[in-house]
Amino acid sequence: GNQYWFTAGASATEAKVTVEIFDENGHRVQAQNYNSEDRDAAGFSPQNSGQYFIALTLAHGGPASVCLICSYK
Repeated sequence: GNQYWFTAGASATEAKVTVEIFDENGHRVQAQNYNSEDRDAAGFSPQNSGQYFIALTLAHGGPASVCLICSYK
C-alpha cells in the first residue's frame, strides 16, 4: 500500500517539534515515529482513502521557523 512520512525540523537548536497525524474525524492515527533532538517524524500507511491532517507542535523552545517535508512511497 501507500506509505506517507511527515518529517519536521526547527531552525532553533533548542526548539523541539513534534509531528502527529489525525484522520478526518479528528482521531489520532497510529503511526511509526522517529524522534531526535532536532527532528521528529511520523509515518503511516492509510487503511482508507480520505483526508488526513498533520499537527506540528513546538514542544519546547522559543519561536522558530519550521520545515515540513512529506515523503510518499
